[in-house]
Formats: sequence, C-alpha cells, structure tokens
Amino acid sequence: QNPVSGLLAMELDLVPLPLTLITGFLGSGKTTLLNHLLLASESRLRIGALVNEFGSVDIDSALLVSCTSISTGIVELSNGCICCTINDSLCDALERLLEHRARLDYVLLETSGVADPAPVIQTVRLPRFAGALRLDAVITVVDVSAFSSGGGADEPAALAVRESVTAKQQLACADLILLNKSDLVTSDEIEQASAVMQRGGNARLLQCHHGRVAPELLLDVHLSDGAAVPWQRAMVNMTGRSAGRRGKHLERDGFCSAAYRSDNVLRLEPFEALRTSSAWKQVIRAKGFLQFEECKGFSLTLQMCGSRIEVIASPLPSQADVGSQLGPSHAQGGNRLVVIGVSGLQSQQMLH
Repeated sequence: QNPVSGLLAMELDLVPLPLTLITGFLGSGKTTLLNHLLLASESRLRIGALVNEFGSVDIDSALLVSCTSISTGIVELSNGCICCTINDSLCDALERLLEHRARLDYVLLETSGVADPAPVIQTVRLPRFAGALRLDAVITVVDVSAFSSGGGADEPAALAVRESVTAKQQLACADLILLNKSDLVTSDEIEQASAVMQRGGNARLLQCHHGRVAPELLLDVHLSDGAAVPWQRAMVNMTGRSAGRRGKHLERDGFCSAAYRSDNVLRLEPFEALRTSSAWKQVIRAKGFLQFEECKGFSLTLQMCGSRIEVIASPLPSQADVGSQLGPSHAQGGNRLVVIGVSGLQSQQMLH
C-alpha cells in the first residue's frame, strides 16, 4: 500500500482534508449539486472534486464549470478548484488529487448513479489515507417524485429507483438525504417521501430543488465522525455480503449503458423519432452533448430522467477560444451521448 498521502500531510503539518461523499440514483441531481457547491464556494473554499462515471463516455466531468487540463487525469476548474476523473482505481484518483494537497481545503467525491457507496467509504477510510482525509458526511440525493404517489410514480425511472438494491444501499449509507426536485411535487408528496426516507434510519432530511442548498448545511458538518456510522449497519442489514463480493448489485439490478460518439452534425427529426420510439422506453437516464443541423452554432446539453427532459443551448466557442481552452469542454465539437437502461435495452440497434 502506498503511504505517500498520509506522510505528505504529516510532513506539511496539515490536518486531514474533510471529504463529503455525494451519492444517489440515476438522475437524482448529483452533478447539479456538485456544480452548485463548486460555484457557491468560489473565493471561500478550494475544493478538489472527484467524479465517477458509469459508461464509456465521460459526461459528468464535462458538465462541471469550464475547466482546463493541468496534468493527466486532473483538470482545473474555472473558479480555481480541481477536478479528477475516477477511471478504474479510486485509490489512484485520490493519490493524484492529494498531490495537490497544499492548494486544497476540501474534497467532494461524486459516485455514479449505480454505485454502492459502502466500498467507497471503506476506501476513503483505509489506513493509507488516515492522515490525509477525514470522511465528513455521506449525502444521498433523491428525486423526491420517485418515492411519492404522484403522476410519475409508475414511470420506468421511478420504478427502477424503488426496486433497486443499489438505491436502497445509497439511502442506508446516508448521513444526510437531500429531497431534490421538490418544486416538481406537492407538499403532500414531499411528506409521503419523507416518511419513506425516515423508515431506514436517522439520516437528516433537507428539501431542495436544482441542488440549491447553502454550503454551510452540507460541508464540514462532522456527520460521519462517530463510530456507529450508518454504512456499517447497512452492509450487514441490507446486503448480507462481504466487501469482497461488491459489485453484484449491478448484476442484480440489471443495469446497462450505451455510448454514442460522432463528429457528424445530427438531424432533429430522426433523433426525435428515436426518443419517442418503443426502443427508448427501457431508457431511464440519458445525458450528453449534441449538435443538430437545425441549431447551427450551438451545442445542446441534454439531461433526461424518465419523461423529464432538460435541454440547454450553449454557443460553440470560436476557434481562438478552443485553441486557448477558454470555451466549455462540452462545446468544442462533436456529439457525446450516454443512455442508461434496464434489462432489455437494445443499445446497439438503438444508437447505430
């Protein structure tokens, strides 16, 4: 095991960096929350962000505020914070981030929407990171409509959340649960979802929309400092398996993903025909950056969860901006799309 990070912290006489783990099911709003915290912390905290993508095309890191690369796997965000993409090894990503320890005040770690957070928590608490990192809190972001009886409760996306072993594990590990997208449901539905959340443990509940929560309510709150933390109980009560068998929840939940890349400009009519087709019904989450003939000069950021779709148009940067890396990373040409679905998703036929 590599003890470099812990030794470095001791040599520099630095206190362990507080780390907040952000988890939550597909489409709950994790990256939106992460972006909000990065922007709200400008000139206050120097944050190191780690993002973990499910799928072969990295979308989440490109959704963060504009950034430029400063070393392999590390990018500097426009507000001075640092972002590191987790590819295979979380330990390696943490080590790379901690090489910049002297310029950091805080670490935010966002898991993918189908990740079991318990092994991630175990990794952060390894002895090799004891002198460098302190787990401050586990925040689980929830799309509140998935746990209410509203109009979207029977959609595939909502059903996938309620039936998912992964989603239950994410809730069981939480120190704090964010009831996100509260603006899309009624007060009665929020109360109903809150009652469901409170069945599993003693996690704090906060309501929000678009991930907008005051940073002081989420950061440096010392919710994971105690010995009897929720995730330890969760590993015994909810899974009945050891950490050595982690990863089986993906097979049990039956998730799969498909990725699309192309430098060709797309046509809107064929894309809409695909999106409204029967093949698309197995898609519970889609996100990416697309360019259409009908929207020349713009890149469209697509976010879809169930029947909800958000599209934001961003002007393509000039060649000068691209050359100097001033433009947003997602607007520098080409199409990237990731769709995530349950068993039966005909990914190859659908995207090619």
